[in-house]
This record gives sequence, structure tokens and C-alpha cells, in this order.
Amino acid sequence: MVRSTQKAKIIIRLDADHQKGMGHLFRMLVLCNELLEHGMDCCFVIRSDKIAERYIAKSSIPFISVPKDLSELKIIKTTFNCIKRIKIWIYDILDTSPLWIQEIHQRSTYVVCMDDLNGGPHKADLVINPILGCREDVQQKFKTFPNVLNGPIYTILSPELDKLIPPPIQNDLEEFKVGISMGGSDTHGASVILADIIAPMKELPIKFHFFLGPQFCHHAELQNSLKNFCSDYEVHQSEPKLLTKLSCMNLIICGGGQTLFELLSIGMPLLALANESHETYTIKFFSDQKACINLGSMHTIIHTEALSSVIQSLNYSYSKLYAMGNIAKQIISSQGAAECTSKILSMLEKR
Repeated sequence: MVRSTQKAKIIIRLDADHQKGMGHLFRMLVLCNELLEHGMDCCFVIRSDKIAERYIAKSSIPFISVPKDLSELKIIKTTFNCIKRIKIWIYDILDTSPLWIQEIHQRSTYVVCMDDLNGGPHKADLVINPILGCREDVQQKFKTFPNVLNGPIYTILSPELDKLIPPPIQNDLEEFKVGISMGGSDTHGASVILADIIAPMKELPIKFHFFLGPQFCHHAELQNSLKNFCSDYEVHQSEPKLLTKLSCMNLIICGGGQTLFELLSIGMPLLALANESHETYTIKFFSDQKACINLGSMHTIIHTEALSSVIQSLNYSYSKLYAMGNIAKQIISSQGAAECTSKILSMLEKR
């Protein structure tokens, strides 16, 4: 399926599905809107996925959908056959081959890579690492590369976050709400694992809210786990105003991807569990600065004692968690999308 326009000047190449998650798409939709406000025409290029296509179509941004098994080099050729004049190609797929960048450069097109340690730093015109830039080893390795921008200052966040604030601190926990949001796909079923850990805890004066994304595929397992739940709970599927709903929680358990950055930026008290291996670095970066509590990783060790301790002693620990949220919102800039847009457009001015 192809929906494109000959006027498109910027290509945004990413994949979004159950395996890859939805974070890349959500942050690129934010960046795309920034670029549109500056008069740029954009077009997404994705491997076929009905849910991802639905989200892009809802935004009215043109897109090219290619078969899932199409090679990256053929995707590049297909795109240039559809759109003859492309000024900038943005990759948000983490691992970018130098060969792909070379193929695009041959057509006099700039290449921008998001969170990339492979081809990007060595071949791309610009690399923006808001997530990988949280790793000290990455900052050290590429600190002399003028085309690499590292750190949370470049986090691409929705403008709606500026309007959101956590609920005020409270001593009465009768209405205490804990949100569990493990990303748009929750590929490895972290929501189920968390439900299993929390289920046997004695009945608590807490209501747990499970927020499931559009690519969530573990419904049967989750329902089975919730049969043993001692406390009150509610399940939310594909919540259209997710960030607004999450900002109404008193405490959030989330993954280490885009949602973590979003919630940190508004100062939410957070417990973070890594869905993917690279997220362990991100969570450690923020937990070392006392901005969240590290629950470990789905791929190594989950710190069940830390989770149980916090949940079962909220009367004593909540003020500390709330203070962590205040630290967090000082670390991430709300102007990341605007900053990235400025850097991208400055390449066109040089030309």
C-alpha cells in the first residue's frame, strides 16, 4: 500500500509493530509535526503493519507501506521511485547499516539517524541520541564526533506534556492509584509478570490500573494472572489520552523506552523495568540521579523485593518517590523536539 506525495521532502523511516514496539512511531509523529510547522513536507516509510498504518493515517501524514520481508536497500529504491526529490532521510530503527546511508547519499540526500551506534556516527550527516546518549560509554566514544548529539536534552516529547502535572502529594492512601504501562506492544509480556508479582500481595488500599497498548498480544495470560489479584484493579486498552490518564496516577510502573522519558519530564513518581536490554542503561542513568527506582530487566533480574517493598509501604515511601519526580523533570528538556528540528533544518540552510 502506498500513500505518498511528490511534494515530500523529508522521509521518516521506521518500523512499528508488536516486536519493535510503538515508541519510535510516537516520537517521530511528534518530530514530524514540528517539521510541518516549519513548512516541511514529510512522508513515513514503514514495513506493513495495520495498527501502525492506522495511527499514521489518523495524523493525515502521507506514508509508504512496504512488505515486511523487503530488504532495506529495496526499501530505499522503492521510496526514491515514489518520491524523486528527497532532501533529508531520517532513520529511527536503532541499527543503521553504513551501506544504506551510502546508498542514500549517492542520491544527494542528507541522512539523520536517531539512537544509532552502527552506521550513523561514522556515515550520517547528523545523529541524535536522546536515549543512547544516556549511556556514559556512548558519550565518551562519540564525544569528538561533531555530527553526534547525545543526551536527554534531545528527547522528543509531545507539547501536551507541558500541560500535565502529577497529582499533589497525599497522606491518605484510600484513593491511591498505581498505573502499569509497559509500552505500546509490551513485547515480552512485562504486564503479565508484574501482575503475577503483585497478585498475591495482601489486599491493599490501592487500585492498580493496567494500561495496554495497541500492539499488546498477551490478553489471555494477563486475564489468568488477574484471577488471583487480591487488590482492586482496572484494565485500559489503547487509551487514546494515555499521558493524561497516566498523569492522574499517584505512582507509575513503566518500561525504559519513550514512556519513561515522557513521564520523567512531568515529574511522575516512577518505578522502571527494562523491556529491552538497551533500556537497562537508560534506567540506570536516571536511577543513579535519584529520578526513579530501578526494577531491573525482563532479560536478567527483576528486583521483586524492591517492587514489593515500595508497593506495601507507600505510607512511608511516597514522599521520597514524589521527591524523585521533582528531580526527574529537571533533567529532561521540554524543548527537545524543537532543538532536533532546528539541527535538522540547519543542514538545509548550509546547502
